[in-house]
Amino acid sequence: MNKVEIHVPNKQYNGLVGDIRFHNGVAHTEHVEKAKEIAAQFGFEVIVPEGLITEEAAPEKPKRKPRKKAAKAGE
Repeated sequence: MNKVEIHVPNKQYNGLVGDIRFHNGVAHTEHVEKAKEIAAQFGFEVIVPEGLITEEAAPEKPKRKPRKKAAKAGE
């Protein structure tokens, strides 16, 4: 279970921001998108652990080739 860290400029801040609890200026959450949204809104720093795949960074699934239709019997 990888968690994202959110750091605020005030290292003594303890409280809630958007349902995420901060203790001594740091919060831990599994909700990457919510963390990025809060960080952008308030100017906080988000630290994503190396190797954590987010929806943005997830590789695209290869598209499947369409199947050829089988020839009908008697044609």
